[in-house]
Amino acid sequence: MRASDTMPVLLILSIVIFTCLHLISVKSEGAQTCNSHSGGDTGKATEAILSHMTDEGFIDEDRANDGLYNRNRFNPYGNAVNIVALDSRNARKTLIAWKQIYDYQKRGGGFHGFYFFYGDGAEPLIDSEKDRRLTAQAAWMSLAISHYVSRKEISEPDRTEFSKMRDDINDWILKRNRNPDGGLSMGEGQYDGDLGYGQRTKAPIQYANLYATEHNIDAYAALKSSSRASDRREAGRLEQYLLGRFDLKTNMFDGGYKTADERPLDAQTWLVLALDETKRKQHRDKLNAALKEALRRYQITAEYKGRSVTGLHSGNGDIRGVWPEGTYGMIQALQAMAKGNEMAGDSAAAKQFREKARFYSQEMAKLQNESGAFIYDTSGAWNSGVPFDHMSGTAWSILSAQGVNPFNPSERLGSDATKCPPALNRPIG
Repeated sequence: MRASDTMPVLLILSIVIFTCLHLISVKSEGAQTCNSHSGGDTGKATEAILSHMTDEGFIDEDRANDGLYNRNRFNPYGNAVNIVALDSRNARKTLIAWKQIYDYQKRGGGFHGFYFFYGDGAEPLIDSEKDRRLTAQAAWMSLAISHYVSRKEISEPDRTEFSKMRDDINDWILKRNRNPDGGLSMGEGQYDGDLGYGQRTKAPIQYANLYATEHNIDAYAALKSSSRASDRREAGRLEQYLLGRFDLKTNMFDGGYKTADERPLDAQTWLVLALDETKRKQHRDKLNAALKEALRRYQITAEYKGRSVTGLHSGNGDIRGVWPEGTYGMIQALQAMAKGNEMAGDSAAAKQFREKARFYSQEMAKLQNESGAFIYDTSGAWNSGVPFDHMSGTAWSILSAQGVNPFNPSERLGSDATKCPPALNRPIG
């Protein structure tokens, strides 16, 4: 056969091979990415967080003009979420800053709700809440340390030092008051205003007498992630308490002992994330129902910079617009329960949950500003109606894109999926 005779055959063969390889690549890409979720630019989000980091390592939560949030006010929870989201070098810098507070207080592992730090040569650490220390703030710092010490690249001295700090924090958590059902109190001290932790309790508030479900989830996850067997046993007791907060009448987890009429969004989503895969499968009827009901109750559509955005509000009444921080929690909970449903053989439910997660993630991308930061919420209710950059929500966007579960250092929920087609806002059956 002459060379000229083989040319058409080779050309056709080349086209067939190229087409097959392309289809395989597309199929593989779809399987890898479109089972996950996407939304926003994580590189810019990281840059935004670092731009809010002080020289000492504290992360300035936001830059609102007035109201509850303002500059130089540092929140342990917000900084802890950012520690989980950042690379090891920057995470270490922020952890060292908080260890200085821990050492400065000399009162064990309890943390206040907020701290002021001005760095002007005056008193370096100013407690903003005097005698008030909160279980949730301590639990999140414990969780952040668990994430940090699980990283292979950190030094053994760091692992030892921060693990000891985590143990002290957990000891403080376990000293809190217990209610008759076994739940932990929200902390110690008194607060003289309305409480914005999923509890619409009026002032004055005694933290020792309130037992928020959301804060018990935080404590449960912190103790469960501990290297100490005694902490993990206590986590097992809290797990039973939390699963018992499910209300069959409303198909949701309630707000807590003494505040059982409330249904905060985070009480539904965070428990899903705190449980491991086998427990999600075991309790999937309750967990599926809670997420579905939260979606039904709390999904709203708002406008931001001339664009329509669909997401979730908090369910407390304290956040009036679409709330990226809480919506990202739902995104991750949907991903987690997609895996749980798949393990139980319900592939249809798994597909619905993943598509809903992808839809919300694509919607949240609309709330990332030019700075790279995500806003607190679309209403700007705590800043005279002006939406403002918020670092906790920005950190949650990174965790969601990377599939990092902040409640479980060993779990990955999926990777970024920037090439997924637009998802539809279909109801979950």
